[in-house]
Amino acid sequence: MPLSRYIPAASLAIALVAALAMPASAQWKRLSIKGLEQTDIDMMRAAGRAVGEEEVGAETSWKNSATQNDGRAKLVERDEQDGMPCRIIAHRVHIGQTDETVDLSFRTCRKDGKWLLAPKE
Repeated sequence: MPLSRYIPAASLAIALVAALAMPASAQWKRLSIKGLEQTDIDMMRAAGRAVGEEEVGAETSWKNSATQNDGRAKLVERDEQDGMPCRIIAHRVHIGQTDETVDLSFRTCRKDGKWLLAPKE
């Protein structure tokens, strides 16, 4: 697999680590993957919110006809950390222009009414 496929994921990981203290809504604004537009990110967020309220295993898809990007979100796990409800949502994103697929997983925990990125302890 070419190194160029790992660079977007590495950049994303660095941006996410730097943003851990921000609410999830602010963290999404820092998401940067070549070929992914803000409208795609908004669709990813909406899909994640939708499955986040369902049972583990729930999955939904999205497609942006303007960018030719599409993807799906799946609720992988629910757990608890320090009394906070947490969830892991996996995203698979297909970048239409390059025909590349990017897999991302986010674990968030709800604190003070806000979903925050939270590494698993």
